[in-house]
Amino acid sequence: ISTSIQSALEGYTPIGRKLSYGTAGFRDRVDSPLHTIFVRMGMLATLRSSVCSFVEAKSDVWRCGGENLKESAIKSVGVMITASHNPPEDNGIKIVDSDGGMLSPTWEPFAEEVANIDKSLLLHYLNGVATSNGVKDLASIGSSSIVFLGRDTRVHSAELSVCVEKGISSMSGRFIDMGEVTTPQLHFCVNFFNTHRHFFDLDQMPSEQIVQSLLNHYYTSLYVGFQQLNDTADAADSSNNNCWNHVILDCANGVGSLAVNGFMRVYNSHTHSMIMEIDCKNIARDGPVNEHCGAELVQKNQVKPLIKGLDYHGETADVEFLNKLFCSFDGDADRIVFHGICNGDSDSKPKWILIDGDKIAALFSLLLVRELKAAVAQNSDHCTLEFSLGVVQTAYANGASTRYLHSIGVHTAIAKTGVKYVHHKAVEFDVGIYFEANGHGTVIFSDRFKQELTTWPSSTAVDRLRASVMLINQCVGDALSDMLYCMGALKVLQMTLFQWSELYKDLPSRQQKVAVLNKHLVRCSEDETRILEPAAMQSDLDEAMLSVSNGRCFVRPSGTEDVVRIYAEASTQVEADELAKVTHQIIVKYLCELLER
Repeated sequence: ISTSIQSALEGYTPIGRKLSYGTAGFRDRVDSPLHTIFVRMGMLATLRSSVCSFVEAKSDVWRCGGENLKESAIKSVGVMITASHNPPEDNGIKIVDSDGGMLSPTWEPFAEEVANIDKSLLLHYLNGVATSNGVKDLASIGSSSIVFLGRDTRVHSAELSVCVEKGISSMSGRFIDMGEVTTPQLHFCVNFFNTHRHFFDLDQMPSEQIVQSLLNHYYTSLYVGFQQLNDTADAADSSNNNCWNHVILDCANGVGSLAVNGFMRVYNSHTHSMIMEIDCKNIARDGPVNEHCGAELVQKNQVKPLIKGLDYHGETADVEFLNKLFCSFDGDADRIVFHGICNGDSDSKPKWILIDGDKIAALFSLLLVRELKAAVAQNSDHCTLEFSLGVVQTAYANGASTRYLHSIGVHTAIAKTGVKYVHHKAVEFDVGIYFEANGHGTVIFSDRFKQELTTWPSSTAVDRLRASVMLINQCVGDALSDMLYCMGALKVLQMTLFQWSELYKDLPSRQQKVAVLNKHLVRCSEDETRILEPAAMQSDLDEAMLSVSNGRCFVRPSGTEDVVRIYAEASTQVEADELAKVTHQIIVKYLCELLER
């Protein structure tokens, strides 16, 4: 195995600088060059699968060599090649853990070391990781590992996939190439494969059949959940500004369009009283991924995307697209935002509106808290359990969204910025909802809640909760799953796009960043809402917040740049801008003082 590892690394140029593994895995310009990183991550993914298999088996025989490890005990992991919402010249790689979630934080340091270590030391390091995790040695792991490999539609993703395959093969691991899939599809498939091993006989089923079976389960789960949710809705007049049966989808020129096509094949194979239409635009290879379109552009810049084949920006758009539901995925379809042109009432001028992740969380919450209360009340005679429902936000969530959630009886919790932190916090609830403002989010249902739900007799509320469990991808944010759930929720709640946008009014805000020599001089509380060091800095910020109406601000060191980020909000844009300006001055004051000492 030593020779095969060294051979796999031959011919690739080192990247020449240290890389860090974050929520997005490794991500950079593809000409960095990234190829050697992808080979190495193929090796690490193989090892991770083997270690997860050993933990599952808990077998002394495996500890001694692994030859007799049962095939059914092998736990797969995934490798996704994507740069998500990044520009088309970027690419990236991240490992999907055996539970279908993100790579365990305890393995992130291993990923960084494998990516950055000199290739002459790599074999020794990998052996050390193996033995410290209970595996005899690298030579033992080949038959105990399975890696599912997925990629987006960027022009360089296929060649980078070959690099990952080389890394897996050098460790004598097995890989199953899923081809072009969305990131959430890969997460779902890894989880489903590991939790339904009796469906898959690796000795009898070719890889293509396994992939097809997994994707069929994914599409069927979405279809059944979506249809069941829609079946609980009252009949509605689809001409009355309703937007739950037709959406115009900006796919960011990415892989999301392929997933929609797969879902629609399942949907169209059934008969429906009311036809649902997803009008895909900016499909895969229509142009460079995320260029002038996609969720990142729409949400961050608060602008309409360019949509191939539609004059969304033209003079007639206000008439042609009035009250139509639009949404945008990002390049790998794990983020979604909604938008459209609304006039609210007959006397108002049409305007373009944006529905970000905070408002998506509000819609999810509005439906789920209502149905949960109703279902628990209906089953109170034989169910004494209490179930918690909460929304996990970051400090960046608009204060108006938090107040709205409290007004409908939803508990909120604050977590550190980053999907891995909010996801971890969400599992503390029986129904844990999280969405970042950028449109990445999902709902996690606890095992005890799902188990209890199966025992309750059918009712409208119970059926809606069961449909929610089926439709929502609980592994990770999934733009397709989230889009379908929003359409179903709008139908159930008899809500228009304008009514959705008016659930609450965002407080005006301003975000800035300050370049600093040492961002680590600023230390925050765990949820990033308060400054711990420099100690006096938070007192100045508190005073600044009191100087404006509904003032709120925080600062935090960036996780990716040598900057300190500022967020400020207030009742008016003028006050928010002034609060951001004062916050900037406070940062300069304290960091300069510390640097001079």
